[in-house]
Amino acid sequence: MVNVNFIDTIFRSVTGTAYNDVNDDGVHGLGEPRITNALVELYDDVDSNGLLDAGEPLIGTDITDAQGNYAILGVRPGTWIIKIRPPS
Repeated sequence: MVNVNFIDTIFRSVTGTAYNDVNDDGVHGLGEPRITNALVELYDDVDSNGLLDAGEPLIGTDITDAQGNYAILGVRPGTWIIKIRPPS
């Protein structure tokens, strides 16, 4: 007899728009420019503390497009940290 465990995993997409939140209100408002060509990094927040800790694995990356949009596909359910690195 063989025991087999099956796990149904629905992969997710993490999408968004990078912008300069000039007034720091967390909302993309008028006059707040989108950030193009930024590196977007998605990390697994292993301990779910909302902080990027040493050793937490990088899950995926993308570069924002001309509208500041990004999409990281094929992400397993979990808790993540997004880090955006504007172009230099």
